[in-house]
Amino acid sequence: MNQSMSTDGLSDPGYLSPGYIDVLFAAPDNDGTEKHGGHEDDPGFVSEPTLRTTVSTTSGYTIDQYDPERWIPVGAAMDTSGSYFGMKKRKRGSSVGMNELADFHQSSWNAFQYYLARCIPVKIADVSSFRAVDPVPFNGMKSESNNRSSHSNNKERNEMANCDREVLCRVASLPSTILETMVTVQCAFSSNTSTEKETSELPQQLDRAISFCTKDGKARCPTFMGQEDQVTSEMTLQEVISWNRVSSHDFDAVNAETSKDDSMIHMAVCVAQEPILTISSSCDRKELYDCKPQIQIELDGRVSKHEKHDVNMTNSVARSRLEPLAAMLRMPSFLMVGNPEANDKSDNETNNITIHDINLWHAPQTCCTNVHYDDRDNLLLVTEGVKTVEICPPGCIVGSPIYSEHANHPVMLRRTRIGSVNSEAKQNILELKRRRTHIVSVSAGQALYIPPGWWHRVESESACTAVNVWFKYKDTSPQEVPKHMVDFRDRQTKRKYYENNETELAASYLEKLRKAQRGSNSNDISCPTLTCRPILKREDWTLLRDMAFRDELLEAEAQADFLDVFIRCWEKCIDTFSEKLGEQTYPYELRELSFLPSFAAVLNAFLLRIRLDRPKERQVLVGMWAGFPLPQHKRLRSISFTHLIKHLQPASCYVITEAWERHASVAEKSEIDGTSNQVEVEKSYKHFFNMFDDGHNENMIRLHLLGSVEAFKKEMCSILMH
Repeated sequence: MNQSMSTDGLSDPGYLSPGYIDVLFAAPDNDGTEKHGGHEDDPGFVSEPTLRTTVSTTSGYTIDQYDPERWIPVGAAMDTSGSYFGMKKRKRGSSVGMNELADFHQSSWNAFQYYLARCIPVKIADVSSFRAVDPVPFNGMKSESNNRSSHSNNKERNEMANCDREVLCRVASLPSTILETMVTVQCAFSSNTSTEKETSELPQQLDRAISFCTKDGKARCPTFMGQEDQVTSEMTLQEVISWNRVSSHDFDAVNAETSKDDSMIHMAVCVAQEPILTISSSCDRKELYDCKPQIQIELDGRVSKHEKHDVNMTNSVARSRLEPLAAMLRMPSFLMVGNPEANDKSDNETNNITIHDINLWHAPQTCCTNVHYDDRDNLLLVTEGVKTVEICPPGCIVGSPIYSEHANHPVMLRRTRIGSVNSEAKQNILELKRRRTHIVSVSAGQALYIPPGWWHRVESESACTAVNVWFKYKDTSPQEVPKHMVDFRDRQTKRKYYENNETELAASYLEKLRKAQRGSNSNDISCPTLTCRPILKREDWTLLRDMAFRDELLEAEAQADFLDVFIRCWEKCIDTFSEKLGEQTYPYELRELSFLPSFAAVLNAFLLRIRLDRPKERQVLVGMWAGFPLPQHKRLRSISFTHLIKHLQPASCYVITEAWERHASVAEKSEIDGTSNQVEVEKSYKHFFNMFDDGHNENMIRLHLLGSVEAFKKEMCSILMH
């Protein structure tokens, strides 16, 4: 899509904000007193929703930007229509039986399901109140207080009880075995070493331009952009917690210092993210929805893995590095186990919730994500600190194409540098968002439900920790799809259809291009020249050109022979060019590199012959880059290789990148030296990008490969959809 027309396709999102965000809270506590305040003249009970203002904020938004909060009491008499009825007051000190807790469980689910079915966000206050806790045994559970009778120290017992009521204890107080676990971190860098002038908007600037964040100019906090914009690393959780070299308030100061010293580079850790429990990626999607969930939440909030496996099932709970942390989680079970009535049925036909992933997020300093959406239901539970979530319905922003790896990001953010997004396009998005956006504060002990497809941008204050649950809600009611979700669900259907057929379609499309190539005339590819004189002997070039179009090239051995000839001829051209220029600089290199189109045409023909489903042929291509010659002159090497790759067709670029990805994903070893596929690919990838002498050319080729692959996928998608 043309970036200057990036708002094409936007229409009525089908949703208007009521002017507040709903907040669910438990009605009276077990002793008859209300947990969260309420009417001053009746502190023990609230029978109707009340409007309140948020208390906690983050630095990127002003207090008046936040939605008012409509606090809705959840009691035993709430029905599935979302009507609010008073819960009969109990006398102080009266006990609560299992029937009353069961009623509250059902009411909690009815209230939460009201928002799930309508795909609208809702905030949860005091998530610990939405599960069975001490001192009441529930549905056959043993009271945890009985297990603690051996504790003689009341203070220690109280501390344990308080901790047990939280989703997760403070991260810094976790056991050392967990703190020493390696986790994935997303980083941002502050540096002035770039050789390219910033003449166009950065994605971070565009992201702020289409949000209601009050910050302008340079980012005052690192932005975790996600996908290819992020810098990913690993460190221990303890290192992340103590990573405080730059506070959220002095990132600008570091930028100022960096401007004085161009060689200074500062890394800021934006966020650590790591799965705690996750469904294996090899799991069949239909099995996930039809079988009994394998990540389960017990009624006391504990998280467990379902160990009963059918021999015919392939889905499993993948082991993650932070899996030991699962035993310390206490989730809002009355919201997350689905319909209570379904849990008593062995066939599980009416179970509404299937949990896919539970993840840990920790921001050691102020940071924010760019606007994006998730294709699954998301419950974000903050355990420490404060987050601000700016959230709007699917129709407010145009996403990247469905064939893109970044389909859940705005189309205008998917380039490293964009110069054609006009102010009108940004204003159109803001205008659509203005009456449809919720800006919500979520502090420790609270949660926010983010429906699938809803665009959201999350800002975290320093030392903020959260746990999120990605799950699938299966609506068993006959209710129609909400208007604001129709286009998104249609988009998701097409996207899944494309993903399920991409491999077969690519093979078919590449075969079609091969057949078309066989009918072309190889004689049209002229011999490379330098100053109008051939660089290679005619017989050498004829041999190379003819080899590229022979049917025998469909065998791995013939492909290896071709590459030997190709590399020898390429090296001859580069050496001849280098000798002619001597030690000169290369201000006119593109005029002189007239041999590049000929080599690119031959290389295009070769790459189309690689069949990606054959390991030996992938290995030939992967090994090609590892053995590519490196000319003595770095500048010449960079310029020549850059423009060779830029002359490749989209199909060729797809074959290159797909060969790396598929070869690395297979746990095999080379028949030659026993090297693993992963090591081979890393060596090939590193050598490929070592051909460039500066970050500018390397970045140019990365973008060219990404753009070419997307162009190839766009053509495939067009064929598939029609």
